[in-house]
Order: sequence, then C-alpha cells, then structure tokens
Amino acid sequence: MEQPRDQLPSFEESKIKTFPLLWKNPATGNLHLQVAYNVDDDKTLLFKYGKMIEDLKTLREILYKLQQPGISPDLVYCHNWKAKDLCLFHNRGVFHTVIGVFKEDQDQAFWQCNMASSDEPLRPDADDLQRFI
Repeated sequence: MEQPRDQLPSFEESKIKTFPLLWKNPATGNLHLQVAYNVDDDKTLLFKYGKMIEDLKTLREILYKLQQPGISPDLVYCHNWKAKDLCLFHNRGVFHTVIGVFKEDQDQAFWQCNMASSDEPLRPDADDLQRFI
C-alpha cells in the first residue's frame, strides 16, 4: 500500500532528483525511454507539449501505456530458478523485476553493481523533440 508523503521516513528534499523520461545516449545521440514501473509522488511531472501532468492517476496510465510494448509476452524472459543459478542482465537495457517461488527455508540473494556518475543523464534537445511533435 502506498503511504502519504507525510508518513514516509524522513529524507532530505535536496537529495531528490528529477530526470527526464527520455535520456540521450552521449555516444550515439539516440533517445531512450527510461521509466520505472511506479511513480511514488503526486508531484511527479510528465511533460507533454511543454505542459505538466500532475494528476497521479493520469500519469500512471500514461506510463503504463508507454511500457506495454516492451513487456508483451513474446519479449518476456522468465527464468526457472534452480539452486546456484546466476542471471546477469544489462540493468539499463531491460525492464526487469524479480519474482520467485521459494520454500520457507530458502533465501534469494541479489547483488547489484552500479557504475555511479557525477553527471546527470543528457536530456533531449529541441531538435530531438521536434521529431515527435
């Protein structure tokens, strides 16, 4: 269940980052949709023709529609986990989630390696966006 913002653990507002939905690959110049499967704050914004969408329900509906082409059944890989399995994937190249069915005495361990950067993602410029208007 979602919690209202005032019931969340304390955090520093200055640490909150807002990134665009489209990131520009600095090597290729291509745009990539970068979206999580949830939106946690009713102040989250999605820009459409320069206007902000602040209604959480509307925003989630839009994000759901954007994600649907990438999660069609023919594109989904479900791993049938066995003891000592290791699955590697390109964290930024796939939409992923972890699910599993385990017995009470079984544990599932996850290791994640991130390559941190002090640079924020490149945003699309006016020429990039013109292709979609």
